[in-house]
Amino acid sequence: MNAFLARRKRLIIAIAGLIGCIFIFEAWSRWITAEPLNAPIALLPAGKVDKELEIRRDCLHSLELAFSKKSHSRGEVGTLDHTSTPVSLGAGKDFDGVRIPVQWSLTDPSGKLVASGEGDAAGSHAWTSTEFFRPVLTGLRLSHGHYRLHVALLRDMPELDHMAARLVFRCQSGEISRVWRDGLLLFGQIVENLIVLPLVLVLAAILIGLETKHLGPRRIR
Repeated sequence: MNAFLARRKRLIIAIAGLIGCIFIFEAWSRWITAEPLNAPIALLPAGKVDKELEIRRDCLHSLELAFSKKSHSRGEVGTLDHTSTPVSLGAGKDFDGVRIPVQWSLTDPSGKLVASGEGDAAGSHAWTSTEFFRPVLTGLRLSHGHYRLHVALLRDMPELDHMAARLVFRCQSGEISRVWRDGLLLFGQIVENLIVLPLVLVLAAILIGLETKHLGPRRIR
């Protein structure tokens, strides 16, 4: 092993360094893109969430209610989510689905009110195989920093008993800001996928080839 390390020292250091860069970038990208809030909220009795948030990206943020479709029939889910029209909170329109009255506020570390709202969350604007999402607010521009978010349902929701719900606060899908963090995130992903990963594979192939050539004659003897 020591002979191998001494023989291929530079090549091994190069490969290890590139792999280290990949791990560091992946850890940072997961940290910077993590959702500031993903927390359960009770529907019966009416729940509240009061959380400190760390906003890491300067972008448009949205607050959503996420509902699990597991263990529920299509009819039960349809009772809650009958319309597929995206809705802004407090639009004051009639919907066939179950309305969820919500009040929310966002303050900065000094306690100053940054934004607030109250109204009925209705409709849905995104789906997965196990969940669908109902918008509470969209298009809230925030700079990176610390905030405190308070969200409260204004009445018990017996219509939704036994249905699990979460509050999700995050950058809107596809939103890219012009600050260096998002530039590094986008550029770093391109460099990683098109340059660093292929280079690691090439160097690994060269290392294997050199060692195979080096050990081959000895095995023949």
